[in-house]
Amino acid sequence: MKAAHSIGLFALGLCCTSTSLVAQSSGSSMNSDKKFVMMADEGNSAEIAASQMALKKAKSPDVKSYAQQMITDHEKLRSDMAPLAQQMNVKTPQPLNSTHKVEAQRLASMSGSSFDKEYLKAMDADHHKTLAMFKNEETTTTNPDVKTAVSQGLTVIQQHTDMADQLSQKMGVPTAPSM
Repeated sequence: MKAAHSIGLFALGLCCTSTSLVAQSSGSSMNSDKKFVMMADEGNSAEIAASQMALKKAKSPDVKSYAQQMITDHEKLRSDMAPLAQQMNVKTPQPLNSTHKVEAQRLASMSGSSFDKEYLKAMDADHHKTLAMFKNEETTTTNPDVKTAVSQGLTVIQQHTDMADQLSQKMGVPTAPSM
């Protein structure tokens, strides 16, 4: 079960990534898989940064608890994912992309309940996008290691999407549509 959990945590790395993965999945499978792993690690960086901010700025204990769970999962993910990244010559940690930098600046300007709502809105939308991206990657990769990680990770992504949906609904934040 520990191995399945570790591989499942690989799936969490795409949280907070853009939908450009779908467009990048064309071309050679090796390049697509490498980009997927890079984006997963960049997503880790973004998720950890946003969630660390949430621990400081959020008002709701539920939001803080959710943020701590994201930090815990993504720090473990970075460790668990290191061998696959190394195998694919992916340097970690990946820096935040410009979209995540802008989002971080926007969130940094907020606090309290307005921060809570915007953080949840971003997490919910990103988890829905990530779920769709993993489903796409599962069908397009030919790398058995990536395929296993993606397949097992779909359960974890669904759990995180459900958590984000439930907390958003509880706090009166509109949830993202399923993709």
